[in-house]
Amino acid sequence: MLNYAELLPGANLRPYVRKFWTIENTSSSLTSAKYVLPNTCFTLALVSGAGVIIHYSNHVHHLVKGHYLVGQLSQKTGVTLLPGTKAIMVQFNPWAAPLLSSIPFHELTDNFADLIDVNRALALALRGADAFGHLHAIKQLEHVLNHYIAPTSASAFVAGCFHLFNNTELVQPFKITALAAYTGYTTRGIEKKFKQHVGLTPKQTHTIFKVRSVVDALVLPSHEQSLTALAYRFGYADQSHFIKAFQQVMNGPPSRFAQEQYILPIPR
Repeated sequence: MLNYAELLPGANLRPYVRKFWTIENTSSSLTSAKYVLPNTCFTLALVSGAGVIIHYSNHVHHLVKGHYLVGQLSQKTGVTLLPGTKAIMVQFNPWAAPLLSSIPFHELTDNFADLIDVNRALALALRGADAFGHLHAIKQLEHVLNHYIAPTSASAFVAGCFHLFNNTELVQPFKITALAAYTGYTTRGIEKKFKQHVGLTPKQTHTIFKVRSVVDALVLPSHEQSLTALAYRFGYADQSHFIKAFQQVMNGPPSRFAQEQYILPIPR
């Protein structure tokens, strides 16, 4: 059986941490494969037990017991938990990456790294954090992360871009020249910053941001709109642009979306 739970961070962390979440396989067999979706976030994962199998689009990895920094996803990705496995995750907003490591984050796109290889001090501070249950682990995570959360010029730039992504004036289809006009940076400068601090191109990031906005609205209990209506609501100029963007992220058309196949946020 796959158990899923979420917990919101305290006020100090909330601008940088979207949520804490846990998944656990309490059965004696593999869980059925579920998909997680790109969401422009990074994940700090504390894995215990037999481990997690991640099915990326072109390779498969087994995350054994340990602590990992998981990079951006570019497409939906399969996740299978081995028996007795628990994973405690911190979902960081995309502008938090420069606070965690100075590595080039494009190296982690559709990939992961052992935490000790990207931030040794943080890895040592979290040693043993998951030994006494998820509530204890999350409390320790909050305590430790509070020492790492301090704005930088890089994090402020990325946060500003995401504010613009949520601004309807940046209409579809996305053009980096429009982002350059709003930020005052050259297109080359923006591309370089996104490669270093986000791991995706600005266009990829914008596409994922918009598609996830549609999907997240779709799964709300109160939603009464079709996928097409939601696409227009979130700024797509026409249905063809939306379908193309949806296929890039979901590896399939909107008509094949089935909510039960995915690990999705708890609607709030």
